[in-house]
Amino acid sequence: MKKVTVVMLIIIALLTISSTALAELEIEVEAEANLDGSQEVPPVATDMTGEVEIEIDDGKLEFELEVENNSHEIFAAHIHCGVPGENGPVGVTLFMGSFTDSEGTLAEGVITAPDDGNGCSWEDLDDVAIAIASRAAYVNVHTTADSGGVPSGEIRGDLVGDDVEVEVDAEADLNGGQEVPPVATAMTGKVEVEIDDGKLEFELEVEDNSHEIFAAHIHCGVPGENGPVGVTLFMGSFTDREGTLAEGVITAPDDGNGCGWESLNDVATAIANGATYVNVHTTADSGGVPSGEIRGNLVKGDLEVEVETKANLSGSQEVPPVDTNMRGKVEIEIDDGKLEFELEVRNNSHEIFAAHIHCGVPGENGPVGVTLFMGSFTDRRGTLAEGVITAPDDGNGCGWEDLDDVAIAIASRAAYVNVHTTADSGGVPSGEIRGDLSRVDFEVEAEADLSGGQEVPPVATAMTGEVEIEIDDGKLEFELEVEDNSHEIFAAHIHCGIPGENGPVGVTLFMGSFTREEGTLAEGVIRAPDDGNGCGWEDLDDVAIAIASGATYVNVHTTADSGGVPSGEIRGNLR
Repeated sequence: MKKVTVVMLIIIALLTISSTALAELEIEVEAEANLDGSQEVPPVATDMTGEVEIEIDDGKLEFELEVENNSHEIFAAHIHCGVPGENGPVGVTLFMGSFTDSEGTLAEGVITAPDDGNGCSWEDLDDVAIAIASRAAYVNVHTTADSGGVPSGEIRGDLVGDDVEVEVDAEADLNGGQEVPPVATAMTGKVEVEIDDGKLEFELEVEDNSHEIFAAHIHCGVPGENGPVGVTLFMGSFTDREGTLAEGVITAPDDGNGCGWESLNDVATAIANGATYVNVHTTADSGGVPSGEIRGNLVKGDLEVEVETKANLSGSQEVPPVDTNMRGKVEIEIDDGKLEFELEVRNNSHEIFAAHIHCGVPGENGPVGVTLFMGSFTDRRGTLAEGVITAPDDGNGCGWEDLDDVAIAIASRAAYVNVHTTADSGGVPSGEIRGDLSRVDFEVEAEADLSGGQEVPPVATAMTGEVEIEIDDGKLEFELEVEDNSHEIFAAHIHCGIPGENGPVGVTLFMGSFTREEGTLAEGVIRAPDDGNGCGWEDLDDVAIAIASGATYVNVHTTADSGGVPSGEIRGNLR
């Protein structure tokens, strides 16, 4: 009977959502499998059997491969990429030589990289580990019996099985800025989750709570989107200002949950794919915040996001509106770890003592996140403040930890600039003039390597690719290159969809016929997403926000698709 054990440990060190930092993942895989002829494609009638043990950790692949009842010369053994029932190319060579013993250790040792130029497009051992964890790898032993019509090998062991175990350690900081839409709240939180050995252990803490907390859950959903509940962490009443909201051990996701999770492995896999978040729900929800008061997205992206915005300030944008002749104008640019700004006013008739960037959507007031001015300004008109800021206010009420958080709030149209004057003491506590930062120039630069291993399901192919995308000033500029192509490429697109899932087409990058082995498949400038696209994208801002949320990928479709690969031959997840 086939025995398979796969253990995947992914440690995700996460704080708040950030658009410039890559998630820190430590992937460990331990796998063992029994090999026999019945797993070959097509099956092989043989008495030979085998057993392999593989561990990938800390940049090393350690293995031991044993065989029994061998009656031929064994000349090779490999790790191949390929799902059960399909043959795939070689990725890692375990043995090359001559072995004629009836039984014994065929090979053992330590490998530090996959084969150079391998057909699986594996570039490092992380790629091998991910393929094993995705149930898309197998070990094959080749013998001289191959020359008798068994080219795929004599015995094979698929690295899959019912006893697959995925281990995940994750932590995240929770704040209102990650909610959809963002919530202006002083409350923050921290959650630690560990899934291992059929148990989910967690601890969830909160600070600066001012409402009754009645529920907390793990939801399925990518950053920037709300999703259903998958695991309940807390149900009850919690009114303390701070403390441990809940901790304990859970052995299964919620029965009949909206995420379709059947086991904790499903939860762990969703966390590893960057498609989960923790949400804390309070009685503030009844006041128009149905998605929760604070949230922690269990994902980060490796994108560079730049934000440029400007706004006119007036009393009419205040909440409630203020009758004043004073006007203002602010320009803000966040790029490369710096916030540069200039804030001007005119028709001022009071002393201005403060100006800030607040978190909050139009029509609502929110706490201070970044101080732009503190002092005394009594001129009728002029530059109130300008300069460079490298971080939001320490301990700010928005929960912003860095300028990436500020940029994301601005891009989500959930921030505004407020100018406070001595008129505030006359009943205008929110400020005298305000400018909602809803006119945003949202710039995204992203690049991704494309391979068959990122397809769903994975595709065994030697073809690889690279794409570079920049969205800025109403234009999407891109360049898409491919290598080792052996089919006709007829289409390439940007799709909406998180890693591990397929999604519809949003932007067409190429339509035509490309048969060269390598080269630039397509490059150019696009002004809008596809008309009536399946992603619901109406403009390039929607595309940019989806990229920044880690919910897009580029797919290259070839004539190999007609052979059972409808999702494409190579894919690059833009995260």
